[in-house]
Amino acid sequence: MQPGLLVHSSVFKNIADLAVVFGSSPSKLLEKFDIDFSKLDIPDSYLPMDTYHRVVDECKQRFNQPNFSAILGELHVNSLFSGYNGNLLSMKNVSAKLKEFSERCAHLLPGVSYKSHVTADTASIELISEQTLPLSAQIHALSLIDQLICQLTNRSGSIRSWVVSEKHEGDYHRPVMVESGRTALHFAPELLAQPVSSAQLKPTKKLTAILAVIREQLNIEDASLESVAARFNVSGRQLQRQLKEAGTTFRHALDAVRFDRARDYLKNPSFKLGLIANYLGYSEDSAFSRSFKRWSGMAPKSWRRMTSDSQSKDR
Repeated sequence: MQPGLLVHSSVFKNIADLAVVFGSSPSKLLEKFDIDFSKLDIPDSYLPMDTYHRVVDECKQRFNQPNFSAILGELHVNSLFSGYNGNLLSMKNVSAKLKEFSERCAHLLPGVSYKSHVTADTASIELISEQTLPLSAQIHALSLIDQLICQLTNRSGSIRSWVVSEKHEGDYHRPVMVESGRTALHFAPELLAQPVSSAQLKPTKKLTAILAVIREQLNIEDASLESVAARFNVSGRQLQRQLKEAGTTFRHALDAVRFDRARDYLKNPSFKLGLIANYLGYSEDSAFSRSFKRWSGMAPKSWRRMTSDSQSKDR
């Protein structure tokens, strides 16, 4: 992997949230790799790609989650497209969907953007790079886009039909569907044009779908096990069983959503700790503070001060 290749810090923030989901402290997880968790909120911050791979490998082993990369991809696409209720299917046409998709993914790798192309029989996401990327980096970028589109359309498996700009052999070979020398992922435009059938949707078995519902229920101050289970038309016991199969519990999943929301609230200096605690469903400020310190390794006030100082220096 090219030493200078970087990945956006938002991916690491999602890793931190998943650490909480699986009952671990993200600060302790990331400090093993010399990552200052409090600095991941700095705008336009990036970390080395090889660090990303090492952290993911650690998570697979520590949490006994061989599919950790797929779970992370689901969580990241939900973050990218939260304004569209988790997908772009409500947008009018394929061109508009891919244009929005390309714009929202542009920050994932510095110096790399994505351009959409749509014809009558082909749709593609083209990788545009300011530097010559090694083959491994191109494959990584296209794999990420491939995974995100699959999550976007609630489809399992790969849609990939890759074209890479270097000479290649074996598994990386795909028919060329864009101009010679270009790097792109292409697929039939019907993939985004057609509605997803109910048979393809399996939200009750998706950890990220449960996290999304907890987030929605927290907005209306009713994020209990029963209220979340009701959204999936199952009992609380059934939902707990599904979460156990995913390697976690409802309490850990709720903690992860609270931690993510708390970090956003702490960015607003006008939000007092008591108000944040109330928004997150805590009866006392002290309970919120203890939880936040367990997740981040520091008190909420210290986090707010440190992140504020870091962002001020970065400007």
